[in-house]
Amino acid sequence: MQRLYVDGVRQQALTEQEAERRLRDAAPSYEACYRREMMNQTERLSSYVFRLWIPTDGSGADVKMEKATVKGQVTLRECLQEALSRVNFPAHVGDPITLRVPLKGPA
Repeated sequence: MQRLYVDGVRQQALTEQEAERRLRDAAPSYEACYRREMMNQTERLSSYVFRLWIPTDGSGADVKMEKATVKGQVTLRECLQEALSRVNFPAHVGDPITLRVPLKGPA
């Protein structure tokens, strides 16, 4: 029987579905960013699309913003980028994963 982890490295490739589940599990962090911004904004809140590059070594994901629906909400964008970069992905065999992650504020 092959062990799933050897020396802290997952012996199976991380799938996009598993990575997306971890991102969904972190949703309270994104919601906290939007709640905080709602206290400071009178206009609508931006929705975003971020690109995450998840390396195989278990270090944090590289997070880049691709799209914002409202320009200038720097504090919100930075909060969301930080929350996304804190999502924990295991070291794993296989290739790095790149995901596009849409985040939408409350209506």
